Amino acid sequence: MATLAVPPGFEALLLEHPQQLLRSWYMWFFRLPDVPERALRWRDFALVEFLWGLWSPGWDCPDERIESVKETFRTGDTADHALEYYRDTVGAQLSSLAGDLLRLDPPSIDDVPSVRTPTLVIAGEDDGCIGPELFEHAGDVIDDTRVVRIQNAGHFMHRECPEVVGEEVVEYVTD
Repeated sequence: MATLAVPPGFEALLLEHPQQLLRSWYMWFFRLPDVPERALRWRDFALVEFLWGLWSPGWDCPDERIESVKETFRTGDTADHALEYYRDTVGAQLSSLAGDLLRLDPPSIDDVPSVRTPTLVIAGEDDGCIGPELFEHAGDVIDDTRVVRIQNAGHFMHRECPEVVGEEVVEYVTD
């Protein structure tokens, strides 16, 4: 398996890395009723550009790429469905985490089920969405893991450095 920008045991690491709580503000915001839909559509999806700039600060995203993403969000109910992901999937995880914190029973990395599939975990060194320090715990969750940090890349490292990411994946799956 290969993952990009997804640290194993994310919820269990939030208290250990409180700066990640700040980086993840959008997850809580997207769970609010009605407001995120309006914020997302405000000024022709300016929030998309803001988040992309925050998450991959060194990347000069081509204008045509960001326009393509905005066009996708303008189509039908795409924006609503994108927010529902956070409400349905991430929302349940965050609600569970909030309950654990209120009971003063925070999750531990030791409580995260072990991943037995050999896994390549790739992180952008300059990721403004998921702190690179969260990937230091990959070996605590994944029995056989290799963590690669892509230099001069943020959250969208596959777009910023496609050759480097591609080479890492091909090397991993062919070894």
